[in-house]
Amino acid sequence: ICETLNHLAYHEHIAVVVTNQVTLKIEDNSENSSMIPALGESWSHVPSTRVFLQYKQTKETRDSVPGEREARILKSSNHNPSIKSANFAITTKGICDIEED
Repeated sequence: ICETLNHLAYHEHIAVVVTNQVTLKIEDNSENSSMIPALGESWSHVPSTRVFLQYKQTKETRDSVPGEREARILKSSNHNPSIKSANFAITTKGICDIEED
């Protein structure tokens, strides 16, 4: 599938968006856990750009802020390292910027 998607993207000059959900891996006999890609580590190396999307959380309570989300670039050959993340909201009007304080 990956080879076909890369071929389409290159020859048709289109962006291909794929998703890989994350799941929680709980370590045996411990309270430690970590997020891992549901399709495995090998799939996470296929895309040339990786963007991690998550609900935005407040620093004080670690609760999600309704409607607000954060996008973080985890992998990109064209990424400006000074840009860490971008906040946005999904509303009835579509995807909207969120003004920073």
